[in-house]
Amino acid sequence: LETLKTLSKVLTGDKPDAILYEPKSGEVWSFNARAKSITVYEAKTGKVLVESIALEGKPELAVADADANRVYVNLEDKSEVAVIDLKEHKVVAHWPIAPGTSPTGLAVGTTLHLLIIGCGNSKMVLMDSTNGKVVSSIECGEGVDGADYDPALHLAFVPGGGSGTVTI
Repeated sequence: LETLKTLSKVLTGDKPDAILYEPKSGEVWSFNARAKSITVYEAKTGKVLVESIALEGKPELAVADADANRVYVNLEDKSEVAVIDLKEHKVVAHWPIAPGTSPTGLAVGTTLHLLIIGCGNSKMVLMDSTNGKVVSSIECGEGVDGADYDPALHLAFVPGGGSGTVTI
């Protein structure tokens, strides 16, 4: 932080598009879009723990729920969420997000066991994070490219960048 010089570099799969730090495990996860894979590192040292976890689609964004031992990643080109075991570093499920398609935004409400998925077809999908069941979906603005969740207020947010709206 004093010099802002690069101390080290770590290799990822092709075209990393998202990154996740999971504090309980001390791991950094790189989601590699073109390689359709995940690379896992030790945060303190940069040591590669898992060179490649294969995915069946293009990862866009990911969230973790350490208490559930899960990482969830939306696969934009498959219109599904891949579920990864946090400790074993293995894909354990694929959950379709219909009626949503092309998921770009993803957030998690850990205490509610809820995934908030912003979709390219202008939908916000709410999914049970314990079993992958879609519990609700609503229309939202065009150009969705994010999602967030406020645990204190129990509110989900999906911005529609193309329409200049936020659905709550």
